[in-house]
Amino acid sequence: GRQVSVSHSASFHEGPLARLPRPTSFQSHYSAPAAFARDGLLFGALYAIVHGCYNLVINDGDDSGEVSDVLVVARLGAHEERTPSVNNDLHPIWSNDNRFRFRVGPAQAAALQLEVMDHTALRNLSLGTLSVPVNALVPGEWQRLRYPLKDGAGGELELDVRWEPEVLRH
Repeated sequence: GRQVSVSHSASFHEGPLARLPRPTSFQSHYSAPAAFARDGLLFGALYAIVHGCYNLVINDGDDSGEVSDVLVVARLGAHEERTPSVNNDLHPIWSNDNRFRFRVGPAQAAALQLEVMDHTALRNLSLGTLSVPVNALVPGEWQRLRYPLKDGAGGELELDVRWEPEVLRH
């Protein structure tokens, strides 16, 4: 009866939505249902605009502590995009060639994987990663995300994302 559906919706919200920390500005969306197409499959387009990084930390044993060229690699499935590189800046900002569109699904789950790289002629050094699960996003709205990078020694990445689900026609 009625009790079953209530407990089901409660466990749903503790699931995929709860894993992504949400800035206070998004609290009002917290109870919004995740975007599931028919048969529980994610299907549609994900748009991302990479804005910048903050407080990047270089731990490469190099005494100078300087970065050479910082860029962001964005991946969803096999599709990979990258921003232009910004020279010698621990707070790089991107304003061109920083808007990407990814096809999503049909899939049970999908996540936008972002990695900040320090690129030199000799090596590619990862400065940290960020994973954004598609089913934690509010459908049809731009959302500004700014999160600490995993394995990034304190750096942060800021981007806008928009998830546009489409009807899956069989």
